[in-house]
Amino acid sequence: MEGNLKEGKKSRKRCKTCRRKPGIETRWNSDGILFCSDDCYEDYEGSPNDFSDPYIDDYEAIRRIYIEWMQAGDEDGLSNGDLIELIDEILFDFRDYYRLEGSDGIFSEQIYHYLLTFEEMQEELSGERGEME
Repeated sequence: MEGNLKEGKKSRKRCKTCRRKPGIETRWNSDGILFCSDDCYEDYEGSPNDFSDPYIDDYEAIRRIYIEWMQAGDEDGLSNGDLIELIDEILFDFRDYYRLEGSDGIFSEQIYHYLLTFEEMQEELSGERGEME
């Protein structure tokens, strides 16, 4: 199962620190600067204090969930139904961000994109589940 984190026109950008194209560990700072990993984020000098942003904790949480989800792949042995339920829980936990539709800053935008990506994964799983029945 592949997740495709949509980032619109930003998807062509490269890491501000190392110039690599970001993968699943993509990270943004509150100035909208893109990094390929936590290490590059931490190495970048001149970054603002992101921890004063009201959405940083939720951004960090959903980003970590996404990274763990993508790294685990099919190793967990869960059924598609179980995976769909897990995604439902994730979507429920971050439901307030649907209303914002990513309109309240970079972290709000990225949280919303993660939600849309989890929805896409859920649709793929539902389709696969339907084919199995």
